[in-house]
Amino acid sequence: MIPRRSSGNVLPKLLYRVNEACAALGIGRSTFYAEHRAGRLPTLKIAGRTLVHWEDLHAYVSAHRVCQQQGSERVH
Repeated sequence: MIPRRSSGNVLPKLLYRVNEACAALGIGRSTFYAEHRAGRLPTLKIAGRTLVHWEDLHAYVSAHRVCQQQGSERVH
């Protein structure tokens, strides 16, 4: 699902810097990088910057929601 233009006619961001992804997820950088090392939060490098695609942020949250609904506390 591709993000739609907002009413202000500005395209939403497709890629987020690590600090923006952390803020969106409500986690710290150390947790972010631990999740990345575990393979649960993919990143990409563009022009020396570590970025996270919006779909990967949504997938990460969705995976946690499914796990919690099934009675588990964390995705492993």
